Amino acid sequence: MTCCATSSYCLRLEVYCGREQHTQEMQSADHNTAPSAIMRNLEAVLPPQSDGIYRLIVTDRYYTSVQLAYQLLQRQVYCVGTIQDDRQGFCDAMKEKNRNRPRSIAHGTTRMAVAKNSPQMTSLVWWARRPVQMLATGASRSTESCCMYCGLFEAAYRY
Repeated sequence: MTCCATSSYCLRLEVYCGREQHTQEMQSADHNTAPSAIMRNLEAVLPPQSDGIYRLIVTDRYYTSVQLAYQLLQRQVYCVGTIQDDRQGFCDAMKEKNRNRPRSIAHGTTRMAVAKNSPQMTSLVWWARRPVQMLATGASRSTESCCMYCGLFEAAYRY
């Protein structure tokens, strides 16, 4: 599903049809993968590429992959999203053995890695109760922190 960031209206919807090929797509490549579905949606919705104009999409852990990030960069589209650590091409140094945060790691601790072959691509692990792996292209790597009083919700959110 492709939605407008401003209005939240659905612009294009593609229903997953299983592993079979679509009848109009009789090529050898697998067109039913998540990156292929996203690229089809973007080709239908986005205007042609222009020099110096980049767009941004946000994906969830099911769709985010290193392969998709490379394909989107070729189309001048940045992406950001959580990623499953077992995805092909994801940085081995960012994979976590621990499924729960060890006491030796503080809540909110982050680790970043930049791809050697694509300096625009960054992998990140953020520790909440469990590790959250993210993949982003075109994102800033500067570290910032923000502290706000949360009142009644603070106790419910802690650890």
